[in-house]
Order: sequence, then structure tokens, then C-alpha cells
Amino acid sequence: MEIAAWGMAHEDGRTEVVGPGQRLVLASPERAEAWFSRDGVTAQLVWLAPSRAASLGPDLAA
Repeated sequence: MEIAAWGMAHEDGRTEVVGPGQRLVLASPERAEAWFSRDGVTAQLVWLAPSRAASLGPDLAA
């Protein structure tokens, strides 16, 4: 297993994907999956749960 790229799907369906040497803007996450499923490779989307809260402690703030 290998991570080929990472990205973000927007509410309107548009999907931005960044991988080694490439940046793609596609119509949907499924298009991204199809893009990487080529030449005998089967790509799989993995969704991460959203962060509950992002904050820096006082010791980490600049």
C-alpha cells in the first residue's frame, strides 16, 4: 500500500489533489480515484474524520 496523493473535497464536489509532481482539480472525489486507478493500479479513497478542534497551547503560539 502506498499513499499516492492527498486532497480535499469541497461542498460543491470540486476536489483538489496534490501528489508528487502534480496538482489536480477534478469534478469529484470519484474522478480522483479513477485518475489514480490506471496501469494495473487500483486506487482507494480513504476519508479522515474532521478534527474536533484545532488550537495551539500558549507554549506553542508564536
